[in-house]
Amino acid sequence: MLSFNRVFNIVFFILILFFLGSCENNKPQELYLKDSTLITPVFNDTNFVLPVFPTGRIIDSVYTSNPEGIFKPIYAVTSKSTLDTSSPFNSQPNGINIYVYDTLNKRYNLSITDFQQWIVGVNFIDVTGDNKFDVIVYTSSGGNDEIASNGIIIFSQVGNATLRIFKLLENSPVVRTVKGRNLILVHKSYYPELFSHAESVVYVDDLLEFRSGEFVSVKTENRSFFTNEAEVYLKEYSNIRSVRSKLVNPLIDSLNPLTDSIKVISGKIENLNNKLLGLSSLVVLQYNNGLAIRQLRTFWTSEKEFLQNKLDSNQYNELVKVYATTIE
Repeated sequence: MLSFNRVFNIVFFILILFFLGSCENNKPQELYLKDSTLITPVFNDTNFVLPVFPTGRIIDSVYTSNPEGIFKPIYAVTSKSTLDTSSPFNSQPNGINIYVYDTLNKRYNLSITDFQQWIVGVNFIDVTGDNKFDVIVYTSSGGNDEIASNGIIIFSQVGNATLRIFKLLENSPVVRTVKGRNLILVHKSYYPELFSHAESVVYVDDLLEFRSGEFVSVKTENRSFFTNEAEVYLKEYSNIRSVRSKLVNPLIDSLNPLTDSIKVISGKIENLNNKLLGLSSLVVLQYNNGLAIRQLRTFWTSEKEFLQNKLDSNQYNELVKVYATTIE
């Protein structure tokens, strides 16, 4: 027979485990991974069972807004086709079912089914301000250009229905918290003809917020966001500037002008110049997005001569074109 102290210790240990589990953040979580087709209750939520798809389609992943099962969550089940596996892309998840709990009938109902391009992730965030989870679906078309390939679809509960309220399949949009509000960050790519694709730089170009039933730009209300972005790029620029200022053209350098040495130094200078062009352009663009005209002109006045001396003529003309566009 167990002693009182031993029983007490066991009960106490169980309570501690429960407390630690309940204190974890309710982050979205994949419950069942690749190719799971089991009809199995998810955690302790016996009201939800995994769906069975018709022949030719299987479950890819299951996401929940509340993985601990303490409250009735939303479930998002992604699925993929097994009929065409001629390429890796064809076997990626492209369907999503969203299930919402019916409190009257005490069961989960399929609220919406949608088919898109490759679904790369799901999250649950309130972006509409109604204190309910919205379903954020990140998509990809599979290309190597993240601006052209990456998108977002947002589903929201409106009354008893789940509706698709936003869809943008390019510009690599993501949901982030800015000044306590969940906004969509829309990106662009700085990709002049002088750059290789690998040297292109992605930056935030707009902020969208849900207002009066639609997402609208709130860029002008968040000037400090873009000014802060410019300051981050300015710091990176300063580091590259410091390195570049110590290097001179190898053809007039006092170093031993061996062919290999010239190639190494020339390659390093070309790489640094591309970084100078990219970062200085981003400083200009983000100061302009933040309407920080004084800081923009101060940067240009301070760095114009240095950049003109260090960049080649094509690079400098590209930078001048970016600057001229911002002050029109």
